[in-house]
Amino acid sequence: MHGPGPDLALLEIDHPELDLPPVGLARVDRDSPTGKPVRDCQVIGYPAFKVRGHPGRRSVRETADATGHVPVLEGLAAGLLSVQVTHSPRPLPPKEAALGESEWSGMSGAPVLAGGLLLGVVSEYAPREGPSAITVHPAHRAGSRSRHPGRGPGVTDPAAWWARLGVPGVGALRRLPLRPEEARIPLPVPYEVLRPHLLIR
Repeated sequence: MHGPGPDLALLEIDHPELDLPPVGLARVDRDSPTGKPVRDCQVIGYPAFKVRGHPGRRSVRETADATGHVPVLEGLAAGLLSVQVTHSPRPLPPKEAALGESEWSGMSGAPVLAGGLLLGVVSEYAPREGPSAITVHPAHRAGSRSRHPGRGPGVTDPAAWWARLGVPGVGALRRLPLRPEEARIPLPVPYEVLRPHLLIR
């Protein structure tokens, strides 16, 4: 994407010895009739508070697997999601305070998963909301021109973007949390099987 807002790249791994299954995509159902949050979310990245080092040796930033939930009705004005993590990270030591305004500094670009499906990527931090909040750019916004100021213009060819991701478009993404009529169908299932059970909007 070009211009202001998140800088997101799509990478393809083409290696004869690697057989990596694709990660499915999902979007948060902002029109959920229950308003229940998307639970059991994971944010996997390399935050600053995970730096490990010993005198005379090179420092290494360890991975963090933060778990929590996404409230579906939060961040509507900005069009962003917020992961409310279960356990807050330890505060940054004073000497590392300049690394960022949040303990989650370094997590930009980290994937946010729910049920093995990608909801979005970490785009910024929300220090005013406290160390339990991680701000996320929804994956389905990347391929379209956003209605929200500062989010960037989106990709120039949305149809090609979605084709590379293996879905026909935003409407084909699974909505989370599942609605009652969808919850009867075990996931993952092909969209063609799920479609008759979805509400047409």
